[in-house]
Amino acid sequence: MYEARRHFGYRALNEVLAFCQIVPDDAPDTALNAALDHAIFAKILTKVRGDDTGQLGAALASVAGICERENLPVSLRKVKAMSQALEATGAARFWA
Repeated sequence: MYEARRHFGYRALNEVLAFCQIVPDDAPDTALNAALDHAIFAKILTKVRGDDTGQLGAALASVAGICERENLPVSLRKVKAMSQALEATGAARFWA
């Protein structure tokens, strides 16, 4: 998201990490992956918004690729919806 000037600070990072730390050490990897997916959805994607005047479309496409590669289906669905809204209306935001 850096290229689109959508920066996230250490507080957002720490909140995602804290959310993932509640997963027990003996839980399967899928549990940690699901926790990460939901943390990104709730703590990162909610802050993404903008119009089609910059690099937001490319940044969302990049995030979608990462979500697909890392098996983050909840976040991937939302990023795709935001990308579609950006193409259709010229603006994207989580709450739309």
